[in-house]
Amino acid sequence: MSLPRLFLCLCLYLGLAIALQWAGGAFERPWTTEPDEASHFLNGLMAHDYLVSGMGEHPLRYAERYYAHYPRIALGHFPPLFAAFEGAWFLAAPVSYASALVLLALLASGVATAIAWVCARRLPFPIAFGSGVAWLLLPVVRRDTETFMAEMLLTLMTVFAVIAFSRRSLQFGFWSGLALLTKGSALALALLPPGAILLSRRWGAMRERWLWLSAAMVVAMAGPWYALAPDALHQKVRVYGGYAPRPLQRLLTLPEWFWWSMGPVVCALAIFGLVAYWRRFREDALWLAFAAMIPASLLPRIAVAVWETRHLVMMTPGLVCFAALGFHELAQRAPVGRVRRGAVLGMAVAVAVSLAFLQPPRKTLSVAVEIAEAIPAGGTVLVSGTTPFEGAVISELAIRDTRRPGRVVLRGSKSLASWNPRSQSFIPLFKGAAEAGEILRKQGVEAVAVDVRSVDLHNRQLDEYLRGVAWEWRRAGIFGGRTALYLRIR
Repeated sequence: MSLPRLFLCLCLYLGLAIALQWAGGAFERPWTTEPDEASHFLNGLMAHDYLVSGMGEHPLRYAERYYAHYPRIALGHFPPLFAAFEGAWFLAAPVSYASALVLLALLASGVATAIAWVCARRLPFPIAFGSGVAWLLLPVVRRDTETFMAEMLLTLMTVFAVIAFSRRSLQFGFWSGLALLTKGSALALALLPPGAILLSRRWGAMRERWLWLSAAMVVAMAGPWYALAPDALHQKVRVYGGYAPRPLQRLLTLPEWFWWSMGPVVCALAIFGLVAYWRRFREDALWLAFAAMIPASLLPRIAVAVWETRHLVMMTPGLVCFAALGFHELAQRAPVGRVRRGAVLGMAVAVAVSLAFLQPPRKTLSVAVEIAEAIPAGGTVLVSGTTPFEGAVISELAIRDTRRPGRVVLRGSKSLASWNPRSQSFIPLFKGAAEAGEILRKQGVEAVAVDVRSVDLHNRQLDEYLRGVAWEWRRAGIFGGRTALYLRIR
């Protein structure tokens, strides 16, 4: 495929990705219930602010100071590449949630273009182009382009790594290193070489120099971060994700994931394409690498306790390529002429319809924008509620600060309570509503946003105190039917 055609595909895919985000309401109802979304956004915002105004300060000291104002950054927990991408993006684009979503759309369109390029090597251009469209329409992809997470960048790096592996290039180490610096789940790429060797039965490949040099490159690029960065190995996630994997349970849930994340039609076409590949093209190194990436992605999900289903998006580009191959093989079996054209159109409609009906509604936290707009500039703010809610409000307040880090924002789940992993609940750090008021006075809080319908005791007691001191605090409003905003009376 020529460069002009690739660029045209990229532009068309970008337009489609943004249109799908708009149709899903991502620009009208920002912030979702995904707990890590605000952390990713604030990580990139901090990277942007450091490049703009903090270059003279030690990066770690700057991050600590930034966290004291916006306590939802987690750059020690998440690798730095996605934050670096976002920070660079904000140098040229507006600092907003909508702008961040356009970055995701651009990354997703890059993956779709790579899929079209792979398919064009074996299939007619219309089917190759349609494969990129089908990938953007997958429910799992739409979910990951409507929620500000690192999966799109990870998938793009993974696709480049798979292509480089098929070429037996040292670039496999380079792209794998970048993938690991995007997200720890890129560790699945370590299973790609043994998987490809098992499928091809070329045992001598284990002794090839380029493969071991690639491994050394990955260690050199990503090793220092995972060895030195605090929480880079996700130790604290264990208390949330479970202490032991449940392989059989994970295995039994995979069919459900395939059904709701890719759709039955695409899955059936992918199976047919895998059979056709094995019969006709199994000597093709590129398609072999994509085939090997399927078990390489599935095995960690089955065996690793904290490996979530959203990490499986890494293997979807390869599955869509095989679905395109299956689509072509079925079309070739139809009689030439109107019957074949009708069969192709019918299968295309079946794919589109099946994907359209599988798109789940987007779970949003739109009240975060309204609350941030209602809080006066300056002064310390306390936000107390669920983790996604706290993160969304902190992010919106950070966006509105004309100079960052600006105001100090406190989290109720940190300042007023501590998490008990055994009971899976928050334990208040105070006794009674009166002590909650004392904490507010000591920390100089001027505004409080609290979830009044929360099941957590510290939120209920905080709201009880604020309602009982009307001469000191006034209720500025109720947002979304469950979040109260209180402002201190001066």
